[in-house]
Amino acid sequence: IDEDVNRLCNRKCKCVPCRIGDGNNGSLLGQVLDENEVPKHIDYLSIDLEGSDLIAVKSFIDSGRRFKVLTIEHNLYSMNPGVSELKRDIFLLLATNNYVRVGDNIGHMASKGNFYNGWPFEDWYIDPTEVSYTKAMKILRGEV
Repeated sequence: IDEDVNRLCNRKCKCVPCRIGDGNNGSLLGQVLDENEVPKHIDYLSIDLEGSDLIAVKSFIDSGRRFKVLTIEHNLYSMNPGVSELKRDIFLLLATNNYVRVGDNIGHMASKGNFYNGWPFEDWYIDPTEVSYTKAMKILRGEV
């Protein structure tokens, strides 16, 4: 089945068919990464899990992995119950683990120099030991 999934994904990387969740309803992200021998240092991580985002980020951190850049969807524009709290809790978890939010409420129609265009739907984080905060902010301001 793995070969069929990889062919369907039409990628050179391994595709893992699973649902990321809390361990009871879907697999923990850290567990899936461990089982598939994913490196401990990730350049770019994108998370969009419709509700399991905090659990996934915590599981990622608990697995001993670090990312350079993270984009995480929160769909704040939807005004769904709990979205503001989820966004806050993810921020607190990442800040506690020495990550810095460089983009707050990036818009769905973002473009170079105008990252806040459109409905606010995601936040961007960096590991400041790996990525220059100053350079990241210049990019967000359209100066690079």
